[in-house]
Amino acid sequence: MSNDINMNIPSVSVDDFVEEMTRVYVPTIKAGYPINMIPAAMLWGPPGVGKSDGVREFADRLGTAADKRVNVTDVRLLLFSPVDLRGVPVADAQRRFTDWLMPRIFDMDASDDVINVLFLDELTAASPSVQAAAYQITLNRSVGEHRLPDNTIVIAAGNRTTDRSVAYRMPNALANRLMHFQMRDRG
Repeated sequence: MSNDINMNIPSVSVDDFVEEMTRVYVPTIKAGYPINMIPAAMLWGPPGVGKSDGVREFADRLGTAADKRVNVTDVRLLLFSPVDLRGVPVADAQRRFTDWLMPRIFDMDASDDVINVLFLDELTAASPSVQAAAYQITLNRSVGEHRLPDNTIVIAAGNRTTDRSVAYRMPNALANRLMHFQMRDRG
């Protein structure tokens, strides 16, 4: 799958995205099903189209509709290296093996009355090695031994290669793990 304008993904407004995500998640949550069984979402669009606003609006709407507190963790992947996602390596107590300190992005509230949204912004501007590290986050909700709580929704966003902004082509292995939304202006 190419991350350019020729994708066969219907174009949706920010409002349509919020409505669709709410329609998918609220019944799942109210029925008691694990929210991590729903694939991570990917928002495509040019700079300024409202991708980040859409995630915040979805979180607000979801919290109200599901009667839960929603915490959004905004991670600008453009600023990360693969080590930042895996954690800093440290020697174990016997100095025989390497352990990895948990990155702060995995420090989320696992309480039943909370929903976490991990927002991986600027995914397509991240280096290919960081995008590779994002494979595990989007599919397994983990990197190495570090796991996101089961009450975590993963949403990524990025520009297309045709947007004249920093954007790497998304590898097929990552693209195949996501449900895609092509964002358009509200107007």
